Amino acid sequence: MSTNEFSRTGVYGDAPPSYQATQPILSQPMPYGGAPVFTNLATSTFAVACLPGLESLRELDELNIEMQLVDCCSCKCEPAFTYKVTNNLDQTLFSISPVNTRCLSYDMQLFDSSGNPVVLFQRCHECKCCAGLKIEVIHTLGTPIGTAQVEAGFLNPTFIVGDANGQTIFKVKRPAIEFFPKTIDFSILSADESVEIGKISWVWIGWMARQRLYKIRFPRDLVTEMKVALLSAWYMIEAMSQASRRNRTN
Repeated sequence: MSTNEFSRTGVYGDAPPSYQATQPILSQPMPYGGAPVFTNLATSTFAVACLPGLESLRELDELNIEMQLVDCCSCKCEPAFTYKVTNNLDQTLFSISPVNTRCLSYDMQLFDSSGNPVVLFQRCHECKCCAGLKIEVIHTLGTPIGTAQVEAGFLNPTFIVGDANGQTIFKVKRPAIEFFPKTIDFSILSADESVEIGKISWVWIGWMARQRLYKIRFPRDLVTEMKVALLSAWYMIEAMSQASRRNRTN
């Protein structure tokens, strides 16, 4: 895999005047006492323009996603959750909320810290369950960012993360099934599965906790659009987790 797969040479055009961008948060401390966790596969892209609203992701290598509250969709058949996305300094970057609610199928919208919609995680309308689930990641300007879909079985699935053209960029896999783990890690692998470049981790915060916490770690110099595309893999993991809980309670 060449390093150019994850770097960008082109730039986007100017954002429309109606978009109200906020001052981005562009820094966070290096994890684990300053030691880098993963080998970066990309060249530095910090100075390159990105889609508006994603500027705060440029120099980040970790996102924390925390469930905030529980609500229900209009058909009352599936719980819907709101999430807060923060960096290592506990600064709120985004929120994620359900939109376009339908029975057993709803989209999720990424909002910036001022409440402006930035990215839509859109489920394929023909998908009524997690089997065969596919998500398209679309910027509020209408620009496609990436895709995510399930490749393998329900118990130990593989999630395929692609770019705007549908080309596979990452595979997200759970290495092994453990009983009662404190943390469940999903490895973020290169397309040929030869290199691990990050993790999506579900962090156990207690038996009685009604909230859930996820951490996503990736190369600091990964282009921002691919960082957002990895959020769609997290969304698929969370959707399958919700489906599993419903099956156990029914």
